[in-house]
Amino acid sequence: MQDRCNQPNARNCLIASYTEAMGPIMRSTTAVVVVLLGLFSPRVSAETACVPLQYCDLGQTGTIQCSFEEDSFAAFWYNSTSEREEDLVAVLKGSVKSGRGIDSGEFDVHPNGSLVIQNVSLHHEKTFTVFTTSISGDSESEETLRVVVKVIVKPQVSHPVIEDCSPFGKMCISEVGQSRFHCTVRYARPAVPLHWILQTDDGDKNVTSSYALERNGPTTTTRVTTENPFDQKKLLHQLLCRTNASNQLLNHNESLLLVEDSKRVSKLSASPTDRPFEIGSSAELACPSDNASIVLWKRQTSQGRGYDQLAVILGEQKFVMSPDVFTVETNSLKIEEIDVHQEGLYYCIVSGSNKEAVHTYNVTVFANPTPPYPEVHGCNHQQYCVLDVSLTGNLSCSLTAIRPPVKLELAPYEDDSPLSFTTSTHVVTPSGETYDVHLRSTYAIRPTTGDSRNRLTVKCRAIGPNAHLFQLETTFDLHFKADDAPRTKPFAYIALVIPVTVVIVVIVVVLLIRKNSTKQEERNPTPKGEGIPLTEDVNLKEKQDTFVAYLKERYKQLFNNIHPVPHKRKVVFPVNEVYVQGGIRRLETYRTEGNVMWSDVESYHQIINFHPESNRRLIEGDPGYGKTTLALQFAYDWCTGNESSPLNGIEILIYLPLRLLVSHMTFVEAIEQFAIPQNGPISKNDILRILQTCKSAVIILDGYNEYAYRDSFNTDISHILQKKMFPCINVILTTRSLQLPKMCESFTKFQLTGFDEASRYQYIQKVIASDPRSANGVNDRFKRNPMLEDLFQVPLFFVLTVHSADVTRYNQEYLSSQSVTTFFKSLVTCFHNHKTKMDDSVDRQPTDSTSWMNHEKLDRVAYEGLRRAKQQLFWEREKLRRDLGDEFYDRYVHIGILVEETHYVTIIRNQKACNVEVQFFHKLFQEWYAAHFVANSARSRKFEQVCEHLDKYDLYYVYRFASGINPTAAGKVIKFLADFEPVRLCIQEQGDECVNTSHLLEQFKDDKLLPVLSIGKSRMLQRATIQLLEMATQREISIRNLYVIDLKPTFSDASNTLMLTSGVSLPVLQTLGWLGIREGGREMTDGVMDDILRYVELSSAMNGIAFFGCLLPQVVNMESHDILQQREVKVHWGRFHLLNLNTGRWKRIDGDNGHDQSDEDYRIRIEYLRGQLRFEVEPPKEMEQALVQ
Repeated sequence: MQDRCNQPNARNCLIASYTEAMGPIMRSTTAVVVVLLGLFSPRVSAETACVPLQYCDLGQTGTIQCSFEEDSFAAFWYNSTSEREEDLVAVLKGSVKSGRGIDSGEFDVHPNGSLVIQNVSLHHEKTFTVFTTSISGDSESEETLRVVVKVIVKPQVSHPVIEDCSPFGKMCISEVGQSRFHCTVRYARPAVPLHWILQTDDGDKNVTSSYALERNGPTTTTRVTTENPFDQKKLLHQLLCRTNASNQLLNHNESLLLVEDSKRVSKLSASPTDRPFEIGSSAELACPSDNASIVLWKRQTSQGRGYDQLAVILGEQKFVMSPDVFTVETNSLKIEEIDVHQEGLYYCIVSGSNKEAVHTYNVTVFANPTPPYPEVHGCNHQQYCVLDVSLTGNLSCSLTAIRPPVKLELAPYEDDSPLSFTTSTHVVTPSGETYDVHLRSTYAIRPTTGDSRNRLTVKCRAIGPNAHLFQLETTFDLHFKADDAPRTKPFAYIALVIPVTVVIVVIVVVLLIRKNSTKQEERNPTPKGEGIPLTEDVNLKEKQDTFVAYLKERYKQLFNNIHPVPHKRKVVFPVNEVYVQGGIRRLETYRTEGNVMWSDVESYHQIINFHPESNRRLIEGDPGYGKTTLALQFAYDWCTGNESSPLNGIEILIYLPLRLLVSHMTFVEAIEQFAIPQNGPISKNDILRILQTCKSAVIILDGYNEYAYRDSFNTDISHILQKKMFPCINVILTTRSLQLPKMCESFTKFQLTGFDEASRYQYIQKVIASDPRSANGVNDRFKRNPMLEDLFQVPLFFVLTVHSADVTRYNQEYLSSQSVTTFFKSLVTCFHNHKTKMDDSVDRQPTDSTSWMNHEKLDRVAYEGLRRAKQQLFWEREKLRRDLGDEFYDRYVHIGILVEETHYVTIIRNQKACNVEVQFFHKLFQEWYAAHFVANSARSRKFEQVCEHLDKYDLYYVYRFASGINPTAAGKVIKFLADFEPVRLCIQEQGDECVNTSHLLEQFKDDKLLPVLSIGKSRMLQRATIQLLEMATQREISIRNLYVIDLKPTFSDASNTLMLTSGVSLPVLQTLGWLGIREGGREMTDGVMDDILRYVELSSAMNGIAFFGCLLPQVVNMESHDILQQREVKVHWGRFHLLNLNTGRWKRIDGDNGHDQSDEDYRIRIEYLRGQLRFEVEPPKEMEQALVQ
């Protein structure tokens, strides 16, 4: 039959064969089935089978839509109105397709008979003919249909575009001053006719317009212009640009132009109404507009040179420029959470047949200060303040984070007060969007005769034009001795005679002592360098001993009270019982070669072994890696005289948490406040002299990332780090890895790398000895979950887990955690559930066990603390209790997420006030709750503003948590942090479903996002990087380069992956272009080299591989690597050597020497590499030069 159909009349032959094949089948069907088919499967009529006029997009796949019965028909498609055999392009018979158009790939046929044009071109604009034949029962039928195909090009904008105006989608705004208005549809096929219409209260009117066409290849640009079409004076006019064409080119056939008569608006504008709103509150501006046909809201720009259109209301239609910020209800404008960016003059323009009006509002945003009252320096504002003062002196008060700024005034509270103020210094300092206000005034108290008062009341209050927004005033008392006041008395001379007499006596005694001393020195001259009197030496030595005793007592309070977990406050350890050394590395720098490497440190004691030329040490580590614990271990070694510690024998050790330094407190003031008890005999001058004269000292500054003034170069801490203060004293600074000080280039750097399996086992054996079975059970369980094993590289996460094994062992969500967010959320939930269970087991007043889940207030407190340039890590207890509520506050303190601490604050004359402050158990917990605030703001326009106030280098865990809490936040975080490497960890929180990764992945193409896997990166970051690389491969996005540094990759036959020493595996990446491997002196065997080349062969797009710092075989066996030769893959060894894929030997590629390397050359190169074993952690320049071809 097939041969029979290879003849000119092919269609008739195919019809005959089709009938011959289908006839017996159809005739064998029972009569009942035939009847049922006739009743329930009606054939599609010729009138409805194909739409006679259809449109196809140029350059796209087009379908000529038809609908035939799929089981019993044959279709013959012709690309003309005739049915000649040479015009036959496609045939569908049953499920078999044939025809020259099918063979060439130009056409395809859908199972329902529709013709598919694979790539629509202009020559497809014609009439197509389809001939169908079908069998129903014993009858056959034939149909011939014709379809006109129009090839179209849709414009990029799906509506007419009005030029030179502010767009609101398919509506825009302009001014009457513009004489001409243009409307266009660009690059469309066929041309789209346009015309202008003026909408008035009396109906639509056509306006005079000029029309222009511009040909652009197969497309046409249409432009219609009208000039001064307005015949009435109105505030607002409506013009429509409309097309009546129905050719499926546009989604919307008209666009609206709103034209404002700005001169008439200015004339009708009245004085603005002041509308102040508190930052973060909901603001609503009303617009009285009865029977108005048009309402326009606009705002004057901050420079006052133009306007931003905000919203337009046309009856039921509402157009809003920024719906995330502004909403419209009736005709009122609403701002859900107003901030300073929404300040300005707002105009509501109303235009209608009976009424025109302009309403103007001056919107200001104010922020209450923190705390919400003037702070008097020296006062503890948790109780009424009384200051002991002299009759003359200075008083200061201030406001923090207020907006707008106000003026402060210090004044007597009583009208008849003998207190007066003279000179005042008023300073206003911008701080982001708010201001800090400081007032310092000189006072004098002059009691009159008969006035026996020794206590006066003073007020510090806000005054000036903005004061009415706040009503800020603080009152306090001054206590003084009235007897000290100068009064005119008959016996006043006594007050002068007595002191003068005393002075004369003292002078005589001193002269006699000096005379005797001079005679004594003549007999026994004092050796050079011993000019300080012996009594002074003894006195300073006694003070130094007292000072050391105070320091040790203070440090013992810290290192003997280590709480591993928050919810078990009674579980307390000394630091030496919980400290287990994790990984520590030292950065070694060799300036002659410019190369660096990290070397492992066997003991933390080596950090103290200072080199004479480098007495500044930096200890860096990610959050939770134990920086503070290590600092307290140093303090423990010093206090206990640990003989194995280099601190043994050091006279003075200063341990100072930098988060405690407030305002511009000096270093010595901080030590005094931190370590010296109330009424202690050690003054600030004593501390300074002790540090200047002691034989040996070590200063440990803990938590540089929490130091509020780290950006200032004019503080004591900055001067210490720059060796401008205490240049000869050894200093250790701890900080987060991404928050290094700018002046640390010359520091000796150490890095904490966390817990490996050995460290975790040692911790369990050392700390959990009372219940090793439970702890070892946790250790066994996390091995089943690779994500937990990565998390437990962070010592804090591991410690929280093993000490909470009784709480977490049955929590499946916790045990199966696949992200940091899930892990942390489950852990916090377990703490709360444990608290609830403990409450149920005792006779306590029942509480709402779910109230802790609504922590929005705590979220804001945490965020506001971190958003500041000077982070707030402590809060006054009573104020925080009021903000959070008693029940909520008590629960979080009981669990231990919030921790109360007592601080002694120096007020005046060495007097200290007890101050109870509250902080989070660990800064990571503050970041956890701040992340909820960030995640909840993801749906608002303010998201970027919220993020801009957070230091991404210090607080990337906030972004990571936020990404796991809310998928919407994840997408926005990834976009916000696109060029920041830890953003990969944010992607890991949501996995492959994370949005907004396309832009990130595209950066792999040109190394804008450079993928590096190195020993300096945590396992979590390595896995996140690999996850991102796999996503790029799945989306067929090319990856230009990948660097693997100091991770000793080996090939796995079982999984076809490169196994890294970190425990992470690198799969085959089919879009990877180049692979760079750098190893500090690693000797690769023939087998390892062969395996890595096999990995290269599996990566089909890989152009080459480069090895640096490795000792490679002299000859590589190329017998099993034909694929490398076929693809001409480049194999580089360093900068100047390339593998000869034919001989397997190395050859130099510099100069004219392209010969294989000789034995002598290879020996010299190996000796050079063995003597040069230190290389960069970051990709070296020679790798870039080798990769760029």
